[in-house]
Amino acid sequence: QCKIIPYYIQEDLNNVRSYLTLQEDLDNVRLYLTICDHAQDAIQDSVPETEYHVLDGGSLLHRIPWKNGESYGDIAQSYADFTIRHYGSATTVVFDGYDEGPSIKDNTYERRGQNIHPIVGFTAATEFTGKKEEFLSRDVNKQRLIQMISDELRERDCTVVNALGDADVDIVKAAVEASRLHTTTLIGEDTDLLVLLLYYAQGDTMALYFKSDRTKPDGSFKVYDINRLKDILGHDLCSQLLFIHAMTGFDTTSRIFGVGKKSAFQKLVKGDPVLQSCANAFTILNQTTQIIEDLGCQVMSFLFGGKHADSLETMRYNIFSKKVVSSSSFVTPERLPPTESATKLHFRRVYYQIMVWMGMEEGMDAMKWGWKLLDNCFVPLMSRMNAAPDSLLQVIHCNCSTACKTLHCSCRRYG
Repeated sequence: QCKIIPYYIQEDLNNVRSYLTLQEDLDNVRLYLTICDHAQDAIQDSVPETEYHVLDGGSLLHRIPWKNGESYGDIAQSYADFTIRHYGSATTVVFDGYDEGPSIKDNTYERRGQNIHPIVGFTAATEFTGKKEEFLSRDVNKQRLIQMISDELRERDCTVVNALGDADVDIVKAAVEASRLHTTTLIGEDTDLLVLLLYYAQGDTMALYFKSDRTKPDGSFKVYDINRLKDILGHDLCSQLLFIHAMTGFDTTSRIFGVGKKSAFQKLVKGDPVLQSCANAFTILNQTTQIIEDLGCQVMSFLFGGKHADSLETMRYNIFSKKVVSSSSFVTPERLPPTESATKLHFRRVYYQIMVWMGMEEGMDAMKWGWKLLDNCFVPLMSRMNAAPDSLLQVIHCNCSTACKTLHCSCRRYG
């Protein structure tokens, strides 16, 4: 038994995802609010006079209710009418693209239950029936409707950008570019947009604002002066935010159990040298996988209270031993630091995502940076190690009467 325990805690027998769970929306909100808490002078309660608007098309799709029986052409026109009515024709709308190739967001789409509802064949005259959310959950449906909406917007002299994939960077770049000549407001609801705006904002442009397209129940809202916010936070911190946001959980990276965005950001604000140096290194092009893995293990050790020379394996074993002695119940693996194998792959994905945000991913192979290709989809490679020794796995079994195909199965082939 003494020989088994050190190996056993190298990997989570339930699932490595217990350590690096997918990001929570609440954690994004906390980061959003924490950033703003450090710069209250950059927040307003009213929309300043704005000459130009940039809209997040993905957010726009969910703003207008649909009625059963109205045609898809009428639905497309309603989006164009809404845009003109609220923002005028001096507007750029940027939509996500949904091609058939593999994407590093494939795992997120699967988790959210996308692409499980039927593909709908429709024209502008076809009447809509069913549920809007189910229709939009299918990429093919969404892409065809976006094309209809785009045509209607262009007929009303709006500028439309159809991104090849995720549109966040294109949305932010469109807003920054517009602010060179006009006071500009970006309308969206995503924390990712705020982080990217702070990175891309030039500071020497016309005023650039960020406003959520959703109001609070009392009708109030906040408007963020991006140039002012960046001045207060500083250029370096705004660049390092990319690392904090990706490391603590994004659509393409996992959330670290017990480590929130708020606490990581606060450590960065306090000037922690480990986080600062690693955050800076992750924004440098052409880093090797070895450098990224070494820095990632160093950061993970620090986040769990380790010292510079502490290895994750040693920390896991020591923490596990202490918890076994003091705990009156089973010690859940997610309470331990992640394994070194899972950590290295996690930080490979973090680095790749940062390069995507910076527009420097050309020539990089996602399969070298933490993903594998399965059924034409990129799936995160969670670990390169077995969950436990083969001799132990052979005596562990589930109670399935048929093949182990459901998530309810406890079979170790899934863990």
